[in-house]
Amino acid sequence: MAVGEALRLTSLSHVYGSSKAVDNVSLDVAGGELVALLGPSGCGKTTLLRAIGGFIRQTEGQINIGGESVDHLPPNKRTVGIVFQNYALFPHMTAAQNIAYGLEARGTSRQVTQARVSEMLALVKLTPFGGRYPKEMSGGQQQRIALARALAIRPAILLLDEPFAALDKNLRLDMQIEIKRIQRASGTTTLIVTHDQEEALSMADRVAVFNQGRLEQFAAPSEIYDHPASLFVNTFVGAANTFAGQVTESNGEQLTVDLGEGSEIPARGIGQAIPVGSAVTVCIRPEYLRMAHDTGGIRGTVEMGLPLGAMVVYEIVMADGRAVKIARPRELGANIIAPGTAVTLVPASPTAATAFRAAAA
Repeated sequence: MAVGEALRLTSLSHVYGSSKAVDNVSLDVAGGELVALLGPSGCGKTTLLRAIGGFIRQTEGQINIGGESVDHLPPNKRTVGIVFQNYALFPHMTAAQNIAYGLEARGTSRQVTQARVSEMLALVKLTPFGGRYPKEMSGGQQQRIALARALAIRPAILLLDEPFAALDKNLRLDMQIEIKRIQRASGTTTLIVTHDQEEALSMADRVAVFNQGRLEQFAAPSEIYDHPASLFVNTFVGAANTFAGQVTESNGEQLTVDLGEGSEIPARGIGQAIPVGSAVTVCIRPEYLRMAHDTGGIRGTVEMGLPLGAMVVYEIVMADGRAVKIARPRELGANIIAPGTAVTLVPASPTAATAFRAAAA
């Protein structure tokens, strides 16, 4: 199969004993796309990756690569490359030998293998390191060799399982940029498993958010962040203030929600109109709130202000004791608002806050 093949998962489920690790997941990944599988530990991300790679056979559903079913194929027949969390380099082999391993196992000629190894070392910018052993390389260099080894066989799909977990913060950012560059250069369809929201939002063309084995939302990073499809997505991806409230006005998806203690807020309903009187949970991100002199909005008192470089994060306490966080740009020379100051907070737009209908008791 050619590099950059499409991947389709249809109604995929997998059960361990009595526990459903993956629950009826369907995904269509375009050829050459980089997709992040995002979610908390135990949500089914790695199980899904292992099923795609052929390391486990899913309980239900189908996996298609390039329009062909691979359910019956073992891992070495699926044209899938994988980079494990610990890189899994062979310690007794040099970088070049590690990269050559998959090619040699497939019976590739020595001449073609040597040319491909040289090409991969150049791609990951480690040509001078071909003769070094893993113990003689840094964590970032080992990661790039593992990536080169996975790409050397020209996989239709590249799977990355928490590839940055073992790296420190500064190196992690460098490697995120580097892997995205390499993925773009190779054109390989790539799935990356992560629980790091920033990693997923910054690297991926689209993000699949999982919770307890189920797919909550599959969309572009901006759509995930700005228009979350569920309360879980809204609170898991990025920071969010949450309030219990009641709908007082409803016009299609546009609502007005009473938060109590004289505070109300406009909000956007999700997917369907929510009737007046309904109990809802309202979420709004700290950076989507503004301080204003309006009579409506969220009323409270400044508890503290925390300067964080270019931003100041304020904690505002409402009359009933609920805390609200707001992030504002820090202007040059401006003083931080003093604790005890009464303020009113309003959303930056009528759709900045999202309302989710509360589950029935």
